[in-house]
Amino acid sequence: MLVAARPPLVAFNLELGGAATVDDARRIAALVRDGGAEGLPGVRAIGLELAHPDGLAGGAPIAQVSCNVEDHRAVPLAALVAAVARHAPVAACELVGLPPATAFDGFPDDLPVRGRRTLEDALRGDAGR
Repeated sequence: MLVAARPPLVAFNLELGGAATVDDARRIAALVRDGGAEGLPGVRAIGLELAHPDGLAGGAPIAQVSCNVEDHRAVPLAALVAAVARHAPVAACELVGLPPATAFDGFPDDLPVRGRRTLEDALRGDAGR
């Protein structure tokens, strides 16, 4: 049984492509977070530099905009991707957790998402994408 007083929080990370740096990720995060110049309501965002084997550069530093979306109905993940992509190419994404499938409404089919699995997938016993 799931009882919630608010919509599920969606943890969603966007890896920047091209020559984007951690400074770019921090600048973009400041723009798109709630209260920023282009702020999306209920979005918390920080810019990070990562190195991991699943990353785009094979372990080299990756600029990432790491986000929490408080209400995917107010800010669908597609809108978050579009907001970040106005400033730097988004090469891949990572989902942490199990959002409802509606969080992916309008999401670009050609953008890879590591860990993409929805609440509905889990309830059906599906592994997800």
